[in-house]
Parts: sequence; C-alpha cells; structure tokens
Amino acid sequence: MISVRISIVLAAFTCCCLALECYTGFKYIKGRSVVDEKYEMLLAILNHCVSLYVPLVQVPTDRPNLPGYLVNLDIKRSSAWKKASITGNLQDWDYYKNINKVFEHKLWKFNKSIERKVIESRNKSTFYSFLSSRLKRKSGLGTLIDEMGQVLTSDRDKAEAFAKVFHEQCSGTAATNLDTVVPSSCLGNFPVMADSLWFHATEIYTLLSKWPSSRSVTPDGIPLSFIKEVAPIIAGPLAYIFNLSFMRAEVPSKWKVSYVTPIPKKAPYSSLSNYRPISITSIFARLFEKIVKKRLMDHLEKNAIISQYQHGFQKGKSTVTAVLQALNDWTTSYELNKSVDVVYLDFCKAFDKVPHTKLIYKLGVIGVHPRIIAWIQAFLEGRQFCVRVNSALSQPRPVRCGVPQGGVLSPILFIIYTFELPTLISNVGLCCCAFADDIKIYKQLSDVSDCSVIQRGTSKMTCEHESDYCYNATADVTQLNEISMAGCSTTRCFLSRNKCITQIFQGRQIKFCCCNTGDLCNSKLTNLTLFEKTKQRVKDWFKIVG
Repeated sequence: MISVRISIVLAAFTCCCLALECYTGFKYIKGRSVVDEKYEMLLAILNHCVSLYVPLVQVPTDRPNLPGYLVNLDIKRSSAWKKASITGNLQDWDYYKNINKVFEHKLWKFNKSIERKVIESRNKSTFYSFLSSRLKRKSGLGTLIDEMGQVLTSDRDKAEAFAKVFHEQCSGTAATNLDTVVPSSCLGNFPVMADSLWFHATEIYTLLSKWPSSRSVTPDGIPLSFIKEVAPIIAGPLAYIFNLSFMRAEVPSKWKVSYVTPIPKKAPYSSLSNYRPISITSIFARLFEKIVKKRLMDHLEKNAIISQYQHGFQKGKSTVTAVLQALNDWTTSYELNKSVDVVYLDFCKAFDKVPHTKLIYKLGVIGVHPRIIAWIQAFLEGRQFCVRVNSALSQPRPVRCGVPQGGVLSPILFIIYTFELPTLISNVGLCCCAFADDIKIYKQLSDVSDCSVIQRGTSKMTCEHESDYCYNATADVTQLNEISMAGCSTTRCFLSRNKCITQIFQGRQIKFCCCNTGDLCNSKLTNLTLFEKTKQRVKDWFKIVG
C-alpha cells in the first residue's frame, strides 16, 4: 500500500517565507470585515503556500519507518521468502535464512543506536516518551458492538456510532437558574482583574517554536511542522487576529470545531460506552487558550481562589501530592489507633456536563475580567464536533454544554466551576482531597457518632447539589462495591486496625471495601500495590534499554 504525504524535509522554505511576507501583509487580512473572514484568509494563504512549496512524496504504509538500507534489505528478505515458499528449494531457503539473519542483526543495531542517542541526550521528557511509546497499547479500534447489538466493522460506521454516544453525553441544556449554583455563603468576595489581556507577536513566536511535535489532523488542515517553520512570518498576523478576536469577542468558526478521538478507558473494548472523547482542536485556538490560561492562573494563584485541597492542574501539585496528603492524614489517625471512614466520589461525565451559563457566572464571581469572560462565552457557544476514526469522519454534532476534553482551558474552567466544593465539604466537618473531578472525603472516627457525619455530608452533597454539578458518585474508579444513595451510587472504604463496622443503609448492609484510588493500600495501610505496579513498570522499562 502506498500513501501520499507532504515532505517538510524537502520543502522550499526560503521561497515559502518570501512569499508569506508578501501574502500575509496586513492589506490582505485587513480587507476583511469580521474576524472569521480574516482568519479564513490567513488559512487560505498558508494552504496555498503548502501546495506550492511543500512537495508530496509516496510512502509505503505497510512498511515500518526505517532508514533506506534497512528498507531495501527488508524488500530483499520478502522477495527471498516468496521465492523459497514457491520453489521449496533448499538453497532458496538457506538464502532467505541468511538474509533474514543479516536484517535482524542490522535492525537490532539500529534500535540500539536509537536507544543510546535517547539516553545520551539527557532529556527526561524524550526518555520517558520513548519508553512509553514502546510500552503503550498500539492496536487500533477493533470490532465494536452498538446499543442494538449490531457489529460495526467499517471506520465510518464506528465514527457515527461514537458520535451518537458522545452527543448524548453533551446534549444537556444550559442551566439558567443561577440561584441554585451554590449557597451564597460559600461564594466569597474576590477582586476583579485590574487589567485585561494583550497578545504580542514575540510571545506567539516563542510558544509556537517550542510547541511539541504532533502529526494530529486539526480542523485548520495546516500541518504543525509547517507552522513551526514559518512561525516568525505569521506571528505578527496572528497577534493582529488574536487581539481583534479578544476585543470583539468573535471566535473563528474553525476554533469551535473539534475532531474527537475515542480513547479506551476500560475493557471490554467492543463497548462504545467504555471510550473517552478526546478533542483535537485548532493549533491556533490552543495557542490562544494557552495565553489566556496563563493570565487566568496568575489571577487564581494571586488571590488563592482554588482550594489547597485541589491537586489537579495546579503548579507544584499532582496525583502524587494528592496521594501523599491523604496517606499522611490516614496514617496519622492509624497511629493514634483511630479508624478512618472514606468515601470516593466522582462526577459523571464531568467535563461534558458543565452548564455554560453557570460556568460564566462562576467566572464573574471569582473576578475574571469581563473581556475574558465574554470571549470564553463566545468560544463555548455554538461548538460542534466530529468523531474521527482513521480517515473517516462522522457528521458534525452540536455541543450544548460541557468543555472539550483535550482543550487547553478545559481543566482550568472545570476546577473554577467546582472551586467552592471543598468549602462545602469542610462546612460539614469532613476532610477532602481532590484531583480535578476525582474526590475523596474522609473523617477520623473517634466514636460511633462520627460515622453518621460522613453519611450526612455525602447525602447533603448528592441531594442538594446534584442539579448544579450533574453529580453522580461512581465506583468505576476504584472498583469498589456500589450502594444507592439519594439516587446516586457511592463507595466507601474503612481503614482500621479493627474489624469493619457493620452498617445498614436503606435496608442493605454496606460492605466496606479496602482499597484506595490507584490501589494505594488496603484497610491496614499495607500492601502498597501501587508501588508494586510502579516497580514492575520500571522493570519493563529496563528490559527495553537493557
């Protein structure tokens, strides 16, 4: 099989940059009235230059990406195999075995040289990326089964089936009753940003030149490798379009389109519901979001808006700090011979269910500049997505709520939307540890009466704030037993030197399962299987480079 691709290596970038300096002059872009037309003109110029100065090359899709001498040797090996299979001659088989041995030896030396270069580069990110690429599951989408039990084999059918499922997840209606967003006592008073935001060509060029390489197809249709080569030329026009888009709160239509890639969450992989939608958006939209995100993070950190118990997407925090915080609290109680009752909570389709109206309200509450709020509102409204499976695209579907998973601003917008949640939890006398939408609440048990505190707190959250957060506590994360609570499911873990306390809820005995998120520990705070898994992963890494 032969495919046709552009070759950035063979591109005539000297001529291309000279042409772009003429084409991207402001007279071509300023001649359009609205931001979307200006942006489409820039894309048209870039696409024209790609077609003129970047040649197309034929690439065999059935052969690995190897240097020429190995490709030629592989071709000879394949020919020798075919000839020996047809003739059955011993001399032909001996020739095949010899050339196959030479190929495998040279391939081994080539892989060793690649590994040596990665190690000697002393680049940590390159090293871990290389190891992950060798260990990760590389098989594509297999056969899928839809909700009617029909078997899906073609890429187009798979894309349409995924689009239907993902559309149902983000087809809620925007909430308009702002009185139920959060109790007024928990909102607090935050200063408004003193100044707005301005986009500079130098900052745009710096970010583009350092952008991680990617071959993902975006709605813009411009290869990232080409964009990075011409970044010095297009930084000025981009700054002009960015500033105009920000001041007018006009978002180019291509920025509102996402190509969604289904990523498996858990087995069985034939079930459509076991996939997570990851959005691939315009490179230039992500660049814009990156600059806005920096401004938002400065405001959040300066005014300590996000709770110290939120470890997701915060500078200096991670899943490791979240685990360490909880483990420190639990071991302290354990050493005092106290039991700890833990409840694991998770939002159902968290990023897909955020109501835009309430999110915009929260941005105003925490003091985000009105211009930034207006642009974010325009960015979220009228969005569409298409599911991409290999080269097949589904029909576009509208998005009425939620923030795109994979977007630069999406994680920050989500933790802003739920910023008061730790306060609500602490108000009922509970401890909290969160990483984005994964939350655990817990309490040290001094006597039997403390057991009811965490029950009341959980019931209060699930009953009073379900409409705000589209809340659904689930057992999928920790694989613990589920119990019904106020129309939602929840899971509990009991950490103690003693036997688990038997409790009855709604006529059912609650089973306390001994596990923490990530299989950290059991009820005795021993058997740290998370570290065993990490140790095994490190062993796998050393097998690769050993």
